[in-house]
Parts: sequence; C-alpha cells; structure tokens
Amino acid sequence: MADDDDLGKSRDPLFSDYERLGNLLTEAQKLGQENSEFNPATIRKYFVVLAEIFRFMYPIVGKNDTTAELKEDFDDLDIMTRKAYRKLLTSKEYKVPAKLFELLGDLHQDLLFLKQNANLGVRIQERLTAKKKAERAMD
Repeated sequence: MADDDDLGKSRDPLFSDYERLGNLLTEAQKLGQENSEFNPATIRKYFVVLAEIFRFMYPIVGKNDTTAELKEDFDDLDIMTRKAYRKLLTSKEYKVPAKLFELLGDLHQDLLFLKQNANLGVRIQERLTAKKKAERAMD
C-alpha cells in the first residue's frame, strides 16, 4: 500500500514540471477571464501568475530577442500593476486604466505563443491502453 506522503506525488520530475505548468496555465486562464471583465481586484494576482509562467519557461526557452522583450514588458507591468494595486487599496475612487487590462491580456497571449514555439505541449494525464503499453515497450 502506498504511503500517505507519496499520494498525489508524481514519480517523474518532468511530469511534475508539466503538472506545475499546466496548473499555472489553468490559473492564468481563469484570471484572464476575470481580466476580460475588467475586474480590478485581480490585476496583481493575474500579473503574478503570468510572471511565474515566464519564470518557469525562461530556462527552457533561453535568452533570445523575444524573451528579452518579454522581460522588459514584465518589468514595466510589475511596476504598473503594483502601483495600481496600491491605489486600489488606498483610494476608493481610483479607477484602473483599461489599457492595463489590455496589456495584461497581450502579455498572456505572448506567453502562449512562446509556449507553443517552445513545443511545450502540456500533458496533464495520459491513459495507457494495452496497445500503447506494448508500443512503448517495443521502442
């Protein structure tokens, strides 16, 4: 019988990385939907999830022109979302600029293109049939 500590843990570290990326992408998608509804309460959290996805993918993709531009965008948006979030907490009359919502959505789209170009198909769970098991054994 499996130990309680081993339940829910993946044996394959690469699979764990895919699970982590898959979870981050799911969270980003959920927050992206709230962002498209111009929900000001989620802007900082949405940015943090997108930054985590970029941090995860950067060592895989490596440094190039695209990642350098994305890094600059992240630095700029970090400052912008931090300021907007502080103002939301302190001023009841503050309105988040619509442009900030658009920039976060564009950044999310850029990350999805980067993921696609890096061939990072995210496999969350795979069911193996007897035929697939046999094919893998023959490889």
